[in-house]
This record gives sequence, C-alpha cells and structure tokens, in this order.
Amino acid sequence: MKKSSATTLFLGTSLLFLGIVLAIWYPIYNTYHYRYYYLNQIEHPKHTYPFVHYLSTKNLNNSYVPGYRVEKSDRSQVKDSYIYKENVLKKGDVVEISPDYLTHYESKRKVSKNEYDILVAFSDSGSVSTVMGPPNEEGEVRKISKVSPKLYVMMDDLEDKISNTKRPPIKFQGLFNFLLKRGWMYYGGIYPGND
Repeated sequence: MKKSSATTLFLGTSLLFLGIVLAIWYPIYNTYHYRYYYLNQIEHPKHTYPFVHYLSTKNLNNSYVPGYRVEKSDRSQVKDSYIYKENVLKKGDVVEISPDYLTHYESKRKVSKNEYDILVAFSDSGSVSTVMGPPNEEGEVRKISKVSPKLYVMMDDLEDKISNTKRPPIKFQGLFNFLLKRGWMYYGGIYPGND
C-alpha cells in the first residue's frame, strides 16, 4: 500500500468517524440547549406553564426574560433558577417563581423571611394545582379558591418571552417531543398535559 493511499484512508476514516460523532452529538446537544424554546412550542392548555419545572434542570439566562430578574439559588441540593418580578399585584410587591411554586410577597423584606401571602403550587405539567394563603397562628394554611388574573397575565407574559428566546439553528422538535414523551428530557418524567 502506498503512503498516499494510507493517508487518504486514514483521513477518510477520521472524517467518517467525526461525521458520525457529530450526527449523534449535535441533535442531543441541540435539544438540551434549546429546551425552553422547544418546550413552549408544544401545544398545551391555557394557564399551563411546563417551563416551570425546567427551572431546576437548566439555568435560565436573564437575557431570555427582559423585565424579570433571574437568580440562581442553592436552597435545595440542586442550583435552581428563580425568577422575580416586582409590582405585579400592587406597588412594592414581589413575585418569585421557583421550579414548584409561584410565591407572592407583599414587600421585598418579606421575601427573605419567607412571609408569603399567596403560594401557588404547580402540577407536574405546569398547571395550577393548589393556591394557598399565609399560615395562621396555629400554622394551618388556608386554601384560596382562585388565582388573581394579574398573576396569570404575568405568567403568560413570561411564557411568551421564553417562547421567543434564541431559536435553534436546526430544529429538532420531533426528537425533543420523542425524548420528552419517554421521560428522558423532562423534570419528573411527565409529558405536559398528562396530569
């Protein structure tokens, strides 16, 4: 075998191997890196926010949600992203969105004390499952029958901003949906809309 044909064979084999690695790696990277975008492209019921649970699995960039503040927190063993918005229901209030809850505080100083006045729990699909008021003196939490429409407007606005985040150069929505339905791509393994 001549030296040039050996070099050509080596180069061809190397390029083939590199092509196979890229063909496998890039779609996986793409679906992981752009998952906020892909998740919000899936049709889901109104007032359902499937992106909420992703706050514990992928850091949300501040640039994705102008008008909101994103902070990383290590309240749990995992570094979660928390989203904050001020002046939602009234001047001076703060809304905090975590992977499992939306919490409304009447003022900034109550955030550090965790003295909330409304706590909204999300189901695995991102729909509102429970709405609670602050605990009374005995520590009992009262349930509230409905969520303020202003909170829904804020969440819809947030979802819209996340939906319009950086778009992937090559779309792999079908692969994302496949991985999501198998529970390989979603916090809790629940496909949105299957509560």
